[in-house]
Amino acid sequence: MREHATISRTSPTGRLRRRLALLVTGAAGALVLAAPLLAADPGAAQAAARRVTDVTPSALDRGPARTDAHLVGQRLVHGDLSVTIPGRRAVLVGYGVENHLVGTRLDGRWVTIRVDADGTRKRIATGLSPYTMTYSEDGRLVASSRFDGDATRVVVRSTADGSTVARRTFRDGSSVLTLDSSRVVLGSWAPARTRTWQLDTGRLHTVVHQAGYRADLTHGLLATLTDDPYQGGCSVLRRLDQPATRLWRSCDERVERFAPDGRHLTTVALLSDGAGPSQVLMRSLRGQWQAAWRVTGGWIDVQGWEGPDTWVGEVHGPHRSAGLRCTGDDCERTSALRPTDAS
Repeated sequence: MREHATISRTSPTGRLRRRLALLVTGAAGALVLAAPLLAADPGAAQAAARRVTDVTPSALDRGPARTDAHLVGQRLVHGDLSVTIPGRRAVLVGYGVENHLVGTRLDGRWVTIRVDADGTRKRIATGLSPYTMTYSEDGRLVASSRFDGDATRVVVRSTADGSTVARRTFRDGSSVLTLDSSRVVLGSWAPARTRTWQLDTGRLHTVVHQAGYRADLTHGLLATLTDDPYQGGCSVLRRLDQPATRLWRSCDERVERFAPDGRHLTTVALLSDGAGPSQVLMRSLRGQWQAAWRVTGGWIDVQGWEGPDTWVGEVHGPHRSAGLRCTGDDCERTSALRPTDAS
């Protein structure tokens, strides 16, 4: 899932930028299973006593199908909506109240298709990899990034018709963390900082002199790294508009996803690499342990939310995989069992 080579402090800027970009995008790569999580709270005995739910696919009962937006092969499913996406290798870029964006390979090129709530499809872009795109939190815009050496070219487009709203080149190798209709949040390694880009005025504002890797504009949350995590750096969760307000710090875990109510988050091991983490935790914004899930010899992929504390995704065991839904220690399959694809 991510590069595994250690980065030294004298590493070229480009390598540090790629490390941040991989944390942000979760790019696919070789299968290297994640190491078990270390408890971020003091007291190993206390941490060991906390319940970790086993989510081995074959041991779970079958429950209802997922209700959030997701792909089943080339079919986009969201509640009662079911739309076939042309082409192959469909990738869900994002979804909101009014539309969904899907990238698909069609006639040898990536094509971005908007799917409306009534099932109407419209092509809005061609030639943009879905793995370089960030869907805005309000569903109105989408940002695409193109990396060229230490520069990042960011183009913000309307999801209505694909027209360009703003474009800019960042010479520090910035990665887009999130955006809404008014601003884009960017993180960079060289120099290490997190900035906001105001779309109407073009103004750049430095939030904090640490590399941001996760952000949520709706709830004003920002996760940063104090240094390269492979060189002893830690993760800090802070308020985006009040960056001096630190909510939680961990040198063992990193933020993976924010819950839709902005009160919970999922975390994985700070150096989790490979196909994905073998263990996922849910914590409060202050870092309080709420739940944990583990699969032995496999990995877990948290993909979305059906409620403030109910997440859905995929779990891959050594031999079998399935869709997964968890609320606390109550977990169930959302699909039939299928062979694990470790390719």
